[in-house]
Amino acid sequence: MLEWLDELADEIRGFDHPLGQEFHCRGRLVIQATELDAAREAKLFPFTRPMLSGLRASGIKTGILTRNSTAAVKVVFPDITACCDAFMAREDAPKVKPDPAHALAVLELLGVARERALLVGDHPLDIQAAHQAGLAAAAVISGHSPRETLAAAGPDFLAADCLELLTNLRERSLLPPA
Repeated sequence: MLEWLDELADEIRGFDHPLGQEFHCRGRLVIQATELDAAREAKLFPFTRPMLSGLRASGIKTGILTRNSTAAVKVVFPDITACCDAFMAREDAPKVKPDPAHALAVLELLGVARERALLVGDHPLDIQAAHQAGLAAAAVISGHSPRETLAAAGPDFLAADCLELLTNLRERSLLPPA
């Protein structure tokens, strides 16, 4: 929707024209309202905080990047910034994923080189972002994308959820033991 909204606003006499700007602004407000409504119905996975804490205790830096707004994320995960080393929502990103700038900006905040990073996501756009940024990609099937769709995106790792992914990475000695 974000890219589609930008294109439509540009079609309306140009993005710099007042009509294009008004259309874009109103469209963003509708998206924001929809996200906030959905966030009020969402629940954080119960393993999220312990998983992030465990990774941090193992010396692994964690960053969270999302196409959602900070306001919507904080409805579901109010302490997100205390639970990870970097958080970047769409309004903080130079360009949002699948554009590689989003992932690369988070890596810069973390001070982590591309070859030492793994982008984990539950949508094909996440895998696309990882590939375009030159990162390893892991797909978890805990979102709305089916296994077949995620597998077709070509992740380096595919797991049912983050806990299974961590187990698989530890079995391959890519993460320290828990």
